[in-house]
Amino acid sequence: MPNFDTYAALFRAGFTGTQHLLVSALFQLGVYGPLIAGLVATWLDGGKPGLVELWGRVRKWQVGARWYVIIVLIALLIPAIPTGIAALTGMTGFRTAGAIGLPYLILLLFAQIFTSGAGEEPGWRGFLLPRLKARFEGEKYIWLLGLVWAIWHYPYTTYLTLTVMQDVTPAQMVVTILVTLAGQTMGLIGMTFLYAWVYNKTQSVFVAILFHATSNVLPLLVSSFLADPQVVTMFVGFMPWVLVVVLQVTLGKERFPEQIAST
Repeated sequence: MPNFDTYAALFRAGFTGTQHLLVSALFQLGVYGPLIAGLVATWLDGGKPGLVELWGRVRKWQVGARWYVIIVLIALLIPAIPTGIAALTGMTGFRTAGAIGLPYLILLLFAQIFTSGAGEEPGWRGFLLPRLKARFEGEKYIWLLGLVWAIWHYPYTTYLTLTVMQDVTPAQMVVTILVTLAGQTMGLIGMTFLYAWVYNKTQSVFVAILFHATSNVLPLLVSSFLADPQVVTMFVGFMPWVLVVVLQVTLGKERFPEQIAST
């Protein structure tokens, strides 16, 4: 399956055969589920004017340079802080070889923009976020969106978890999967707070798409410097909540994440 652990191998060696190519292609098409659902739901809810309005937010890129800096900083800090702590405390060392190459990094970034970013964000932030926000008070819409976002990932997360488990009992397998899904859920809800803040301030699905892509790629880049990247996995998943707390204390709840950008 094409994922962050196999992208590099596919980039170097290609596919093993027609069946491998077909399965990988079908797997990748699944990422466009939120996009398709968002387009259909928008059309049913608002017809052609609704689709035009959504497209306007998808192509809205003029939001101020600082928001591009912010999303890159957030995407970088989430893996960089735990990685730095792990390296300084001796939990793991640095690789003697270099990090992933720049051509592969650029290719992966563009791949993420047009797959995970464009495939998910028009549905999650373009359609669902504003409608949940209009229906639920306070921060409930963020928790609900984060939960839906996490559940959508459950099948893939379960598959990845199963592929690394060997010689374990069924009970251990179930517990591991449940703990993994719970951790992912809380991590994605924390990320949803950050997405909601950025989206509420910019009203731009385009920025959300870039945020999604950089949030997927930069952790891969940072972890490539470590001899044992797995030791920081749990801390990386916890980091969105650290940033949420810091931003709420710094900006106040009136500005994070509730405030809507003026039009």
